[in-house]
Amino acid sequence: MHGNWKLVSLAGAAVKTDGDTPTLDISNEGSVSGSTGVNRMMGKLAGDDSDKIFGPIASTRRAGSSESMKLESNFTRALAATTRYEVTDGKLHLFAGDQEVAILEPATK
Repeated sequence: MHGNWKLVSLAGAAVKTDGDTPTLDISNEGSVSGSTGVNRMMGKLAGDDSDKIFGPIASTRRAGSSESMKLESNFTRALAATTRYEVTDGKLHLFAGDQEVAILEPATK
């Protein structure tokens, strides 16, 4: 799961943006950072005593287009809901229970 990822699918739909593509960087030490497409975000992986994968995520508070802000909201909600993940064919699949909420693929920096 560790590495640099870019969002390609959210709630079963391909991600289309009018700006930057959302990204997720997960370090070996458990820190999480990235971009919602509008704002920078940062946080940590949740501890072993949590049923969630990601701990609280903080972000900057810039405004963007209504489409970009909707994507940001849906992406951060998907991260908050994630209870498990799988890496299949080089892609990171995030799930809330049995429902796939997002797919990310490796990002190049």
